[in-house]
Amino acid sequence: MIGLSDILKALPDELEYVSHQRDKSTKCRLYVTVRYAGIDFTTRFESIVSGAKPYKNKAFKTPAIYKMFNNDGDLIYIGQSLNITQRMSGHREKSSFADEVVFMQVSWMESETDMHIYEPYLINKLKPKYNKQFVTSDTTKIELPDLKWHDITELWGNC
Repeated sequence: MIGLSDILKALPDELEYVSHQRDKSTKCRLYVTVRYAGIDFTTRFESIVSGAKPYKNKAFKTPAIYKMFNNDGDLIYIGQSLNITQRMSGHREKSSFADEVVFMQVSWMESETDMHIYEPYLINKLKPKYNKQFVTSDTTKIELPDLKWHDITELWGNC
């Protein structure tokens, strides 16, 4: 029988173990809940062992702020989205700086209002290279609480 130590050995580094349970009707199939970039996913244990990524092609439909970095570690863009997967696809197809992106982070917002407040705040405070909107010649005088950032580079697709 597969135990917790087997599950933990099979998990790739980017996934955090949350819980596991057996299929209630057959008691044969094992489901594992894992966390990637702060979001929980439930998938079959066999899928994890085979190398499947439960978060690939998943629509992250929640308010978010994201940051993009270049090869030198410089912050080059900050954006917001209600569907980060769809927004990244748009950047890959249309952004002039898409080829420069090698690292991405996301912070999930509790509300759209928070998202709309944090984006201009962070752009003004951090001054990313390619942001044009919300850029001012001075800096903000207020301080908002720090956000929790998650690595989502693997979702970008060309890294």
